Amino acid sequence: MEQEWETTRQRASKDTESFRKSTKSFWLLEIGGTAVLTFVGGYVGSLLMPQNPTPSQQYIYPGAGAAIGMIIGLVVVFALIYLWNLFRAPYRQRDEARRMVLELQKEKEVRQYKKQIVLDVNLLVIEGMDVLNAFKSGDSSQRTAWPAEKFKLWLLHANEVYRRHKLLNEQILWLRDVGIEVGNSSFDDVIQACENGLNRLEKILDKYKQ
Repeated sequence: MEQEWETTRQRASKDTESFRKSTKSFWLLEIGGTAVLTFVGGYVGSLLMPQNPTPSQQYIYPGAGAAIGMIIGLVVVFALIYLWNLFRAPYRQRDEARRMVLELQKEKEVRQYKKQIVLDVNLLVIEGMDVLNAFKSGDSSQRTAWPAEKFKLWLLHANEVYRRHKLLNEQILWLRDVGIEVGNSSFDDVIQACENGLNRLEKILDKYKQ
């Protein structure tokens, strides 16, 4: 409990010092409060004068009252600012703690989001390598022997990953590099599309592994 109280006092002192450095806010309040108490002190000094004051007493009593009022004003206004900050310190600390927790949660969610993207894209790379190897090891002269369905399934899986993670820009680039019709493309074009797709996936991995 003592540690919490010390922390609260330290926060109140820091806030008061910060407020004091804000020239406009602090000095308007400080000067305004001090001026009021200076006037009150001078007025009280006038009331305390003897019934038949000497000329010097006519100046001394109001002047002394004003001086005392000014000193009290400086101390009282500063003390009120400190007490106000002391009252608000626990609530400010609570709000800061909540913001810190939210920031940590957000950072954790971002890390998990990137981690899941990397995991899904790695699976696409493995699948894409399998498709590429299937084409390279197949008979280019026999279109019916091409692993076209594997290629189409790979494209489908990739688009699902892009949509799930809302990677719209990456999906546009992917479709530009890979979006071909196997039935209307040459064997070399399909091979090139597979390689382009794998290169695009590698760039995504480089981006989200950081």
